[in-house]
Amino acid sequence: MHEMESHVRLVFYSYSPDFQHFHHVSAGVERVFGITAEQLATTPSAWLELVCAVDVGPLRAEMHRIASEGVEGRFEYRIRRPDGCLRWIRSTAYPVRDETGAVVRIVGVSEDITVEQERLAALDRLAHTDGLTGLANRSALVRQMKTLCSCDAAFALMFIDLDRFKVLNDTLGHTAADRLLKNIAETIQAALPDDACVARLGGDEFAVILNGEADKGRLATLARTLLSAFSSGVPADSADPFVTASIGISVYPENGRDHESLLTSADIAMYAAKKGGRNGFRFAGKASSDVLGDFELERVLPLALASGQFVLHFQGIHQPTSLAMTGVEALIRWNHPARGMVRPASFIPILEESGFIVEVGAWVMDAALAQLAYWRNAGEKDLRMSVNVSARQLRDNTLVAIVDEALRKHQLPPRCLEIELTESALMENTSLAQETLIALKRLGVRIAIDDFGTGYSSLGYLADFSPDTVKIDRSFTARLGRDAAAAAIVRGIIQMSHELGMKVTAEGVETSKQLQTLREASCDFAQGYLLTKPASAESLMLACRSVTTGHDA
Repeated sequence: MHEMESHVRLVFYSYSPDFQHFHHVSAGVERVFGITAEQLATTPSAWLELVCAVDVGPLRAEMHRIASEGVEGRFEYRIRRPDGCLRWIRSTAYPVRDETGAVVRIVGVSEDITVEQERLAALDRLAHTDGLTGLANRSALVRQMKTLCSCDAAFALMFIDLDRFKVLNDTLGHTAADRLLKNIAETIQAALPDDACVARLGGDEFAVILNGEADKGRLATLARTLLSAFSSGVPADSADPFVTASIGISVYPENGRDHESLLTSADIAMYAAKKGGRNGFRFAGKASSDVLGDFELERVLPLALASGQFVLHFQGIHQPTSLAMTGVEALIRWNHPARGMVRPASFIPILEESGFIVEVGAWVMDAALAQLAYWRNAGEKDLRMSVNVSARQLRDNTLVAIVDEALRKHQLPPRCLEIELTESALMENTSLAQETLIALKRLGVRIAIDDFGTGYSSLGYLADFSPDTVKIDRSFTARLGRDAAAAAIVRGIIQMSHELGMKVTAEGVETSKQLQTLREASCDFAQGYLLTKPASAESLMLACRSVTTGHDA
């Protein structure tokens, strides 16, 4: 036991129910808490004096609950050791009763979990930070918006899209364009209040949360200040391009009471600003009604499905070493007759909120498996299809029947289908999610956890839901090859998943360094622009052959 204490930093203890006397404390107490067993013998409260003030109340309450109710308890808290070192402790305590049933002492173990907490914190930082600019990413933005909405706190959201950035990207080249994006990130931060949460959503899209801001006059002033900062010129290498932007602004709760509504409203307002000539801003409301007057997004979604406006694009999933394409992910696109290709971010939240996602999801399942059947009949016998399922679909009691019917219709073995679910979708209703996943697994369908690491810090639900595949979020992949901590975390996720009998797919692979790191870490599959971009079924097969041939050459 002493050797175990030494390696794992454990403290075994036994104390009286009134907390006035320690019957036994193991030698590990000095190593973990920085105080001796003799000190605790004379002053039993000495360890409690080390506990950080914010944790004392909850800790005392849990200790009293264990003693009074005679139940097992587990609690985590922070201490400041006498040497000034801050440590995280996890204690598990068990009541011991006499023959009358009275609790006569409490026994338990305390463990130093500082390293575990630091790793979780590092994982959280990586999951919520944009790899290029160091800003918050979409996950971090959504998390803060959810917090503000739950607190019913006033705030505004700016959705910023750079004008004609594709032209700049093609002109400058990717390296210079990346430096330009970094400079733009700094420009946005410098132009806005210090407490603004600035996030990069991806590509040339940024968003800003302005806490406590609801006055449109004040917001208009801030938007003009930001546009003026852009117009002053943002240098990149020797080129000195003049960057302009279009900004959409939504306000809580006027334009929505949840993060999806506010993002959609600001996105639509941003499009209205572009439509009005770019280099400007619009507020959600009239801007939204103008755009919705043109496209009537929600009203025409059923028509879009009935008239075949929805199409599927596919992105390959590859074996990292051979680059052989082992699977594809189906991605929905809306080819609007007037607006062209509508971005999924503009219509999927509306599908989800309206519930029409169930009907569209059924079409996606059928169309994706029809394409897979065609490919397999053409010789791609081992190819698998990944289909995304949303939280709303997971709650619907027709999902399992829809999947079963599509598989039977196209005469496909269930193991060739992998259903991708986000962590947040699983956690919305864990009991219902678990029932649905059990039913899907009975069919023989594979389950994948998408965007792993961005939703919930606890890893325990992996054992609860037993997925077949874990998909590492692109926020981690983006740092591979330049961030040792990110590489260590990715290796840890891969090792942990393999030990649980799960496969691992890394999303967002864009560089050879990232791919090489994944190979060295024994990652099972890779997906990203370096390998194949989302494309039509025909274009994907051509691109796949080109990638494999080019790599071999």
